Amino acid sequence: MEIELKQDIEPAQAGTYQLGDAGEVEFQFDGSALTLVDVRTQEGWNAVVDEEASDEIEVDFMFGNVEWEFEAEVDDGELEVEIDQKISGPIPNQ
Repeated sequence: MEIELKQDIEPAQAGTYQLGDAGEVEFQFDGSALTLVDVRTQEGWNAVVDEEASDEIEVDFMFGNVEWEFEAEVDDGELEVEIDQKISGPIPNQ
């Protein structure tokens, strides 16, 4: 079983975004390019920067069966942020 929650923010602003209890991502946007400033994790969580480019930043946070995915992207000059949470596990007995 997998539960997935998505949050799309359009247009978005640069700054610090909290990803539940996993941690946070801080980035800047100067109107044309993204810059990853910092990725901070809470105790027990692991973070992986999947992509760090001038037009896209992707960071995954993982702990057990929970994963948070952060993506900031410049699309046609507009800043968009997508935050997803996935929880996977066995199907409960009915």
